[in-house]
Amino acid sequence: KMLRKILKKTPQLVKNTQKFSVINNNKFKRTYAKKAEKKTAAVLLSGCGYQDGSEVTEAVSTIIQLRKAGYTVDCFAPKIGQETTYDHDKGTVEKNEVRTVSSESARIARKLAPWKKLAANAYNFLVVPGGFGVGRNFSSFADDGADFTVNSEVKEVLLDFHKSKKPIAFICIAPILAANLFGTKNE
Repeated sequence: KMLRKILKKTPQLVKNTQKFSVINNNKFKRTYAKKAEKKTAAVLLSGCGYQDGSEVTEAVSTIIQLRKAGYTVDCFAPKIGQETTYDHDKGTVEKNEVRTVSSESARIARKLAPWKKLAANAYNFLVVPGGFGVGRNFSSFADDGADFTVNSEVKEVLLDFHKSKKPIAFICIAPILAANLFGTKNE
């Protein structure tokens, strides 16, 4: 009876809920609704364009599919200089252009979430789309090959998610980051 009184006094929204059961002295079983946990995903962008940033199709498809699945999606990019600026129309490197990874990534996300908000405890999982920005901006892979290092800000985020045992989805070339940080040489 007391449970019924409490539920009458505290009406809950049933929309977007999960069901759970309450057993009271094994006499009865009732199913009530509780508010579903918020589904959140973080997407880590490395610029805009497959030669010098995130591969646009992979990034946009990821964001769309996550939103269709009911996730709140926040996009992030570090405020670091872009290693190389590539003219995708001409197929050449632009030698005199200086851009940042965050300003280029905003072309995909429109608005980026603040970098300091990117923490494993705030998200269900992290997605890192491919594109050669992973090899140019997030790491030194483009120059150093197998002996590359990972950008310290990106490394800190990936280690945070890994240590928290949160899933990280690496798309296309992005698994090189996982191999470098979580591979057997680092264990």
